[in-house]
Amino acid sequence: MTKTTIDASVARILWTGGWDSTFQLLQTLFIDKQQVVPYYLKDEYRPSTDKEMQTMEKIRGKIYEMDNRLLPTETLSVAEIPDFLEITNAYKEILKKGTSEVSMIGSLGSVSI
Repeated sequence: MTKTTIDASVARILWTGGWDSTFQLLQTLFIDKQQVVPYYLKDEYRPSTDKEMQTMEKIRGKIYEMDNRLLPTETLSVAEIPDFLEITNAYKEILKKGTSEVSMIGSLGSVSI
């Protein structure tokens, strides 16, 4: 992961190259006139990862033609994100109240707890 020193006035946005996160990125750059550092969570097992990264590079190229407030993307591997026991335990408690199987976002598929 690239470490950039970021001013408190710089917006930090989770960006996937999809409609919602790209809208937020563009609004922050062109309407709010703020610098933006995008963050991307790279999941080597998610089939859409390569397409997302290609899409973000294409969009970045178009943005650079118009504006220089877009800072380099900070990329973090999903595998590097530490587990948070409190959140995991709360999640398990929620599952006990409903179904024992939950569909997860991404390539994790179905997780039984």
